[in-house]
Amino acid sequence: MNRSLRIILASLIGGLMLLGAVVFYQFHDVNAHEPVKRSRFSMSNDQEVNLASSPVLAAAINKSNGENDLNVKHRNEFLLEEARDYRVAFEYLLRDHTEKSGLYAMHILKLCTGYLRAEPMEASHSSRQDGARELMAARCASFSTDELSDQSRLHAISDPRLSGGLKDLWVKFMQADANRERRLNVVHQALAANDPLLLEYIGPLVMYRGESDDFMVAGKRYSSENGQLLINAWNAALCEGTGTQCGARDPTVLESCARLGICVESRRELVEAQIRDYFGAEGKAIFEEVYPALVTIVKTRDAEAFLPK
Repeated sequence: MNRSLRIILASLIGGLMLLGAVVFYQFHDVNAHEPVKRSRFSMSNDQEVNLASSPVLAAAINKSNGENDLNVKHRNEFLLEEARDYRVAFEYLLRDHTEKSGLYAMHILKLCTGYLRAEPMEASHSSRQDGARELMAARCASFSTDELSDQSRLHAISDPRLSGGLKDLWVKFMQADANRERRLNVVHQALAANDPLLLEYIGPLVMYRGESDDFMVAGKRYSSENGQLLINAWNAALCEGTGTQCGARDPTVLESCARLGICVESRRELVEAQIRDYFGAEGKAIFEEVYPALVTIVKTRDAEAFLPK
């Protein structure tokens, strides 16, 4: 497999493994003899000041207090795109106690852990790529190595400040296993939540058909050889389907610029660039077929399209 594609796939697998750990540690009594612990995250005085004065957080809070319902829905997505210090954004999410805060906080830990543990980057080819690398480093610089350790992240999973909401909906999906009706119910709830991050995690698992080792989109089967292309198409389509910007500072787009030198303005442009570089004419035809279908699935909340009888 092409090294660049391995990087893209590894990012997805890393996210699934991290949130998969949520299931194990939330529903298996691995430490029954110990009380539930809060995670070890605490902030310095300087970080407390940043939390109070951050213009990005102020803008996000204004979005949540504003009258525009679309802004309210996408406050946390705005944080992921615009925050320069993910440590401050993480602390804000710890205190937010909304249905999205737990899932987004865990995602920040996943992003920064992945950044610190990734293979060394090759030489940069443009000033824009340099800027993307600088922003990625800045976003995770405030986390200590200890805070991103496996033990700390497992403590965070059981932290009561991150419980409930969309994170628990993900857990319900994993618990549904192969039972179609239970999965269908959770997918209905996930689509109704209209949250791009939740759909980003659930989508690949819903599309993949383990019993036949292929993928299904809107009733049509695709070879598992096209799995990465379909996942990329899904990650772009959910942006349009949920009305999320997913612009140049989106974590997926930014990482592609920093690591691969593919510097574009949106996830859709990123997928189109990946098709040109890696998937060819056949991949382009598949993308043009599935992309509008995936957008429609998200907009119409059509869970049956993933799980036909």
